[in-house]
Amino acid sequence: MSASVPENVIVRSAVPAPMENDRPAVAPSVSVPSCAVSVTCSMAPPAASGHLAWIDCAWLASGRARATVIVLSFLFTTAMDYTGVIAPSPIGKALTQALGFLLLLILWAGIWALATRAVSQRFAFSKHLAFAWLIAVAFVIWGNLEQWLSFLAPAGNIAELFTVPLALVLGAVLIAGHLGIASSMSRTQRLRASLAVAGGITAIAILFGVVSNQEFTTKMDYEGQLKPMPARFIPAESLDRFTADARALRIEVDKMKPDTAGAR
Repeated sequence: MSASVPENVIVRSAVPAPMENDRPAVAPSVSVPSCAVSVTCSMAPPAASGHLAWIDCAWLASGRARATVIVLSFLFTTAMDYTGVIAPSPIGKALTQALGFLLLLILWAGIWALATRAVSQRFAFSKHLAFAWLIAVAFVIWGNLEQWLSFLAPAGNIAELFTVPLALVLGAVLIAGHLGIASSMSRTQRLRASLAVAGGITAIAILFGVVSNQEFTTKMDYEGQLKPMPARFIPAESLDRFTADARALRIEVDKMKPDTAGAR
């Protein structure tokens, strides 16, 4: 008995066979020259908006603005010193005082510039100096107004009511502005820190003034040199009022004569 074995039949596939040594197309190599890339990391806070945006000192970014502020502030301080100098050469004396004040501000701005360098790798000396000049001008203006208020209204102590709050505000603004230039702190953090520091300094100054307050003395206390002002702003009495006051004072003195004689 014989068995039949079917033949192996290979059916051709519809999928074409891959070609041998078939490689995908490769784009030709492109040579690009290398170039240096500079990356700068700035620690400055982003520009802010609002009523207190000027405290961020973004308006001092221009070198021309900083130079203008420094020059005008120096000229203003020199002029104020000139009006209060009584000397044979007032211009030289005023310039000497203004230059001494400038050296103090340069030292102050230099300290803040070193702190800025340690925090953000930049000095920003001119920014610190310009901002310090502005606050110094504000203190000079208030100092002159305070002197005139003390002279025109000596019994009311009007100037003393505004001195402490204004000094606190200006001190806080000064520190907040320097912190805005030197660090990346938010505006709220800077205002809180500056108010705390300025409040502590003001409290120490008040305590020092209370402790060092002297007893009653017949010597007049000159708080400062008054700058000239128009005569119509100075309070004065008429001649009739002066005569009447003098007559009333004479009557009061005459009444005291018998008592004085009896006491002797």
